[in-house]
Amino acid sequence: MYISLIGILTAIVIVIYAIKIVIESLQHKEIKCIEIVNTPLIKKVSDLSVAFLDGREHKIQYIHLTVLRICNSGNIPVIPGDFIRPITFIFRETQSATEIVNTEIFNATELLRPIIKTTKNIVELEPLLLNPGDSFDISILSFSVTHDFNIDSRIVGVKNLKMEKWLTRKTDYPTRRYLSYGSLMRILNIALVILIAEIIGLAFIIISSFF
Repeated sequence: MYISLIGILTAIVIVIYAIKIVIESLQHKEIKCIEIVNTPLIKKVSDLSVAFLDGREHKIQYIHLTVLRICNSGNIPVIPGDFIRPITFIFRETQSATEIVNTEIFNATELLRPIIKTTKNIVELEPLLLNPGDSFDISILSFSVTHDFNIDSRIVGVKNLKMEKWLTRKTDYPTRRYLSYGSLMRILNIALVILIAEIIGLAFIIISSFF
């Protein structure tokens, strides 16, 4: 009888823990940055110059292109008020000075209107509403040897903004989430079967004690 009670208590603990994990997995806030392209377009030239509309002329030796995708890979909306510090890309100046000359938003989810601000070597995304699954791409063109950058942001409920490279991506987030959820549900089902079996066994023991 004591063994059955221990089995029931163990099964109850497993059920409660599995339910807790399932609930936590259903509430997940995450923003991901995926590096799609990061490549030089022109390497080390000595007689190339660019004329700007304001009359400036800039001699260049390097042109670099970076394309980044920002997406809400969680299942909870991120609202403008969640941004304590906006998402900011700070491009490091390594072998030469970095000057961003053009940025463009494309492939944005319908009705999503991202706004970015650009200074010499910084690209800043204005706070915006990102519903689950929302995404957009940012192309960044600069006069620089490389595009090494840091990401700065502070968002309520998001521990760290996740960074991935397109070629090293594994299973898409929704699929991983589904697999995780399915595994948890199987654990929960097994725990419930154990719990029911233990209760039935304990009931037989109790009934037998009366005869």
